[in-house]
Amino acid sequence: MTPRPAAALLLALLCCCASVALGANRYVSPGGEDTGSCTDSKSPCRTINYCISRMSAGDTCNVADGNYTSTTDCSGMQSVACVKSRNCTAGNPCTLRSENLHGAMINAGAAPIFINNSDHWKIEQFQVGDSASSTLDECVRASGGDGLEITDVDCWHDDELGQAVRLIFRNHDTVTVRKVSVRTIPSDQCVMENTSDREAIEIRGDDITIEDSRFEYGNQIGNIRDYATNITIRRNVFKNFWSHGLTIRDGASNILIENNIFGADPSSKCSSLWSSNTQSRGIDVYEASNLTIRNNTFVGHGYGWRVPFRNYNQDAQVAAGCTSDVCDNTNIKFYNNLLYDIKPTGGYIRWSNGAAVTVSNWKADGNLYNSGPDSWDCDDQGVSGFNNWQALKCFNSGSPDGRGTTAQPTFVDYGSEDYRPASASAAQVNSGLSGLDAEGLAYCASEDFNGNPRSGACDIGAFEFISGQSNPGPSRVWNVRRTDTRN
Repeated sequence: MTPRPAAALLLALLCCCASVALGANRYVSPGGEDTGSCTDSKSPCRTINYCISRMSAGDTCNVADGNYTSTTDCSGMQSVACVKSRNCTAGNPCTLRSENLHGAMINAGAAPIFINNSDHWKIEQFQVGDSASSTLDECVRASGGDGLEITDVDCWHDDELGQAVRLIFRNHDTVTVRKVSVRTIPSDQCVMENTSDREAIEIRGDDITIEDSRFEYGNQIGNIRDYATNITIRRNVFKNFWSHGLTIRDGASNILIENNIFGADPSSKCSSLWSSNTQSRGIDVYEASNLTIRNNTFVGHGYGWRVPFRNYNQDAQVAAGCTSDVCDNTNIKFYNNLLYDIKPTGGYIRWSNGAAVTVSNWKADGNLYNSGPDSWDCDDQGVSGFNNWQALKCFNSGSPDGRGTTAQPTFVDYGSEDYRPASASAAQVNSGLSGLDAEGLAYCASEDFNGNPRSGACDIGAFEFISGQSNPGPSRVWNVRRTDTRN
């Protein structure tokens, strides 16, 4: 029998609704009790871990403002939010959410939020910080699963404690990090002075995107390593680090780094510490392949950078028996980047080669270099002068950066860390490379730091000039959160 029109419409609506995620809302508050199902907002549970124990695919655990310190053992680590062997689905993910932006504060446990062997979870709007009495060593750890989104999370540590908060992804795939802050709380000393010797991000998984976030850290920002692949790093701010901004190593491949700002603190409080630093490098690459670095802005404020970009190979690892596909750096592209105000005792690019390994298909093209040491390195040949560097044949691959420039860029307000081009006549405007390279890769990113489309001739660096400058500058992600009066 053919259904009547009204019945057919009702049947279609029922089928449609059946495909929509309709999980339960559960509630947590510091004054609640760990009983029942947590589904009554007027009778919330007390701990995040209890709420997690009641969740099913599609559920959301809504966490009220307050401090949360109750931990449980999570595979050997104490955690306030332990998600262990609890799989949700791509169509029905599970969500842990602070009801108000950074209103729910987690400040206990070595791994405060731990997603362990669990698929398709979301972490939203929490504040994770280490007070004087806490034992935080991490912010969010994820291992052994697939599918994770971290949004609007503020991770911080007290510089005077020597603690560290980190994002760690080990064998956890398909991760998106967006609008997240990982930072120190500076005292009257330099922000970097007492930070632990650990990175802010550790990536050892596949299909991971880090975007629209801020990382202000004391030692090194991040490690992309151990055959991690399909990694995208875009529209972030990386500020104030003693050693490396990003290290790409140990077989990592298929990595895109674009429209980021790598910067030193322009304030005088850090100048004395930076002056003795011989380690600072923006991006460090060894044993990596298929790496594209384009349209980034590296700024040193006269003392913050020794080498914005360094490529090298480690002979020691060859001696230890690594294979050629790991030891070689292969297919590295460095296009349309702006390198400015570099430490006088450093160099713009150091591209050095170990004696036992090779570098193949590396290309620097269309970059802008200015206000620095006038020092370059190519195949372990140190030279002075941009023209001399261009004349070298690095690894028999042609002249480096044949279309680069040493013109003087101008910015909206360099001292206030607004690195947008000052005008349509700025040296970086319409002076970058557009189109495709010989392998079909676009020289220019499709959009800029603020998400503006790049059309026509490409601008060098993270920002495309917009007439009238109606879009915000670096403050969009430079200060993700400013409610903490100590910062």
